[in-house]
Amino acid sequence: MLLLVASGSLGGRQILVQDNSQAGKDGGNDFSLVADGSVADEYGIVMGSSHMEPMLRNNIAGAEWDREYPGEPWDYVKNREHIYKYWEERVKENGKYENIYTMGKRGKDDEAGSDITVSVLERIFADQRDILKKWVNKDITKVPQVLIPYTEVLGLYNKGHKVPDARVFIIIFSG
Repeated sequence: MLLLVASGSLGGRQILVQDNSQAGKDGGNDFSLVADGSVADEYGIVMGSSHMEPMLRNNIAGAEWDREYPGEPWDYVKNREHIYKYWEERVKENGKYENIYTMGKRGKDDEAGSDITVSVLERIFADQRDILKKWVNKDITKVPQVLIPYTEVLGLYNKGHKVPDARVFIIIFSG
């Protein structure tokens, strides 16, 4: 996804929310916000992210996760503390702006997550909702959230995993 608001319409300011279009080519797998989200807010732009970028964070090779936690596993069972902190930092930065938060977790580089089980996903949802309650709104039902189950997460949902209330639920059909 690429969202670029033309500089002329913003008095010389730009917002690059995310650019995966150059993934693997020239380091274009970045999520960055010019003016810390305030420009998006000023122009009524609601920020969000795709199924593989929970909590407004990018874990594609070479992007935020690799720069901030180089060499560390993108595995919630083995590295919960750092992944939690990674998500919390973004929500703390952007929680004052209007966002739609993608919930859950996908594997690194949009691959299936070997750490994703029903119990791990339930822990992830609980942790993400705690972060949102702390930095966005104590009433979690007032925080826009989306779950986009894809492959392994959709399989868990089909096996009976319960999705917490207050979510937009998007199912992807591919292939």
